[in-house]
Amino acid sequence: MLLLALAAAAALAPPSVVRLYPLGGQRGTEVEVEFTGARLDRIDSAEFDQQDFIWKRTVESKPGLVRGVVAIGANAALGPHWVRLKGPGGKSN
Repeated sequence: MLLLALAAAAALAPPSVVRLYPLGGQRGTEVEVEFTGARLDRIDSAEFDQQDFIWKRTVESKPGLVRGVVAIGANAALGPHWVRLKGPGGKSN
């Protein structure tokens, strides 16, 4: 019974991001981005701090890695931005 509860809790744990590459892209283009971490196998979208960034599609998704295409708007602000991956387990760190 305890093992079943632990397995269910692990399945519901949110995704965790350790690294992303590349760290930037050209405004007005689409960039393929790779995230590494844990529980990334069911990522279906991403949330950004600005509407100028859009998760277009997931290219590859497995437990420790997800690759997707991000559109960067022509008027996107320069500088660092935050992103959170989203999937059935919730939002990433």
